[in-house]
Amino acid sequence: MKFSNIQKAIPYCALLLIASIILSPIFSPGFLTKSDSPVHIVEAEYLSNNLLKKDFWINGWYPYEYAGIPIQLYYYQGGTLLVAFLALLGVNIILAYKLALVLSLFLPAAAIYFLLQKHFSKLASFIPSMMFLFQKDLTKLMLAGMWANILAFAVFILLFKKITDYKFIITKKRALVLGIFSAALILFHPFFAIALLYTIGIAFFFSLKKRKSQKIIMPYLIIGITTITISLFYTYPFIETHTWLNPGSGWGLGVTLKETMVNLIGIFFSLKPHLTSWNYLLEGSILFLKEGVKSIVANLPMLFIDVMAIIGFFLYLKEQDKHKKDMLSFTLYFILFSLIVGSGFWFLFSFGKTTPFLNGILAYRFVYYARLGLFVFVAYALHKILSSKTHPRKYQMILYGITFSLAIILLLGLLLGLHFPPNSYTQTFSQAPIAEETQELWTWLKSSFPNPDFRILNQNFFDNLDEPLITKDSILPAMAHKYTGLTFFGSWYTTVYPMERKAQTEHNQLFGKKISEISFQEIKENMEAYNLKYAIAVTPELKSKLESSGLFIKEKEFPHYTVYMFANYTSSWLQSEIPLNYKLEELSDRRIFFKLQNPEDQAVTLKFSYHPYWHAYLNGKEIHLRTNQYYLIELDIPKGQHTLTLEYSSKNYLTIIISCISFAAAIILIRLKPRKIK
Repeated sequence: MKFSNIQKAIPYCALLLIASIILSPIFSPGFLTKSDSPVHIVEAEYLSNNLLKKDFWINGWYPYEYAGIPIQLYYYQGGTLLVAFLALLGVNIILAYKLALVLSLFLPAAAIYFLLQKHFSKLASFIPSMMFLFQKDLTKLMLAGMWANILAFAVFILLFKKITDYKFIITKKRALVLGIFSAALILFHPFFAIALLYTIGIAFFFSLKKRKSQKIIMPYLIIGITTITISLFYTYPFIETHTWLNPGSGWGLGVTLKETMVNLIGIFFSLKPHLTSWNYLLEGSILFLKEGVKSIVANLPMLFIDVMAIIGFFLYLKEQDKHKKDMLSFTLYFILFSLIVGSGFWFLFSFGKTTPFLNGILAYRFVYYARLGLFVFVAYALHKILSSKTHPRKYQMILYGITFSLAIILLLGLLLGLHFPPNSYTQTFSQAPIAEETQELWTWLKSSFPNPDFRILNQNFFDNLDEPLITKDSILPAMAHKYTGLTFFGSWYTTVYPMERKAQTEHNQLFGKKISEISFQEIKENMEAYNLKYAIAVTPELKSKLESSGLFIKEKEFPHYTVYMFANYTSSWLQSEIPLNYKLEELSDRRIFFKLQNPEDQAVTLKFSYHPYWHAYLNGKEIHLRTNQYYLIELDIPKGQHTLTLEYSSKNYLTIIISCISFAAAIILIRLKPRKIK
């Protein structure tokens, strides 16, 4: 290996090392318990062991929760695929997930350095790239479930780099390259389709200054067509089944314009750590000094970024170099558009809360995307001051001193663990006080029900159980199937699925109502509808409700869990007004097969979640199916003896072929050399 290549690799190795040190606490034994992590681990393992290995596809049906749900069909693919591929290579799924988290922190920082070093000196590029790793608020969001979004951010930065490298002169070949990057970005996270739209739009207007409009329209059309056709295999299900999905569950930054602006500025400049000190100051308390010093030390990297970015902005106003001016102007417009979208201003109006797609946007994430501009202006300011001969030498020495001192402080902070995320964000199962009895519960369940023909109601921890037993907002019960092999109901959190309205158990809810408000009759009807023979309760409210109903028998008790049996109920996968005889021959994630004897023509409910990609065949002939008030499958079956088959398929071979041909054609056209004119 050449020495020059080793030199080029040093900054990336340094960034990876720092990212690994910051996230080192997550490598304690056991899976991460914070927020969505248990769900993401289960999704990745199912993708690796079932979908990729058996179906040779990237999405499918997960039958072990919510009476069945489409898995990986409507969510970001990139991050989960990364974890799944690591697992396929032999890496333990829990370790694979933790490695993906490290890469999610490292790769955007590496992409920022890759972007900046093209335009500025290596030192000026490395410093802001390193500071990216010390954004405590972003790291906490990542560990709470936003990691796949941050991973996609790395892909976006590479797209951003391509646009600026091309200096807004987009040829047809360059358009194909941008189309491929755009399609990959949407696959990594569909949220970025919005950021992609306005970023390409800004680039279009910059291109107008470079070339005549008739020459740039075609390349930008190529970007759009390439993006749409390559990503069609992934995006088409959104279009085809959009009426099945839940209305959006997004939110803005506030309920008033003032609150929105305050939060917008606070997130963008990372000022939230200073809020406690500011409140003490307003109260006239001397404690503001102590809290102020503490918050400044903890948030020092971002304060440096804020100050240097502002200096960079004022230097930009005087910039004479046309190419640098264009690149910085493009960055500035990107910041402005990201902040406008990030404000979620439409949530301040009634139409924004009811308009499909708009009401599903998590606006705050775009404010974090806007921070990319801060790092660009910081690198520009450092490069301008440290490399320029026009600035006084003493200013350069002062900046060198500040930068060196900051680096020493950060290094000491790393060694002392001051930059580790809070313990509640890095908690693993082995560290949770409730872990031992949870393991006992899972062991008991596995041994007690070896061949169950029912589901188990499993109350979620989210907003039901809190520290010190478990980290706040944990969805730990999602791991129950992995350790028991049983089928549960209510332990996940999936906002876009209709069944969420009935199945969610967080916030002390049960079957779509507050536990205090639901009647005993409604509990009975829902338990029967979803074939729930047992219930696991963790909150006193649910325990009290079940015990006072007269419908349940206490089966097993642990310090914080209680298992109840739904008495006088015979488990069944079919429900009808007039009872019918049936035999379940096959129950898998792709096929359900019954033999049945129906005494009368009647509607029959199959206790499996409805989805448009389910198809029903009666005696081999396809019949219409529909959903009911429980979001389960319902169909009409005539009198007599029948075979009933349900098959689930999310593959659309036409869109797969279109995407494959589009990608192959784009690669061939990019590599095609222009013919020489003789």
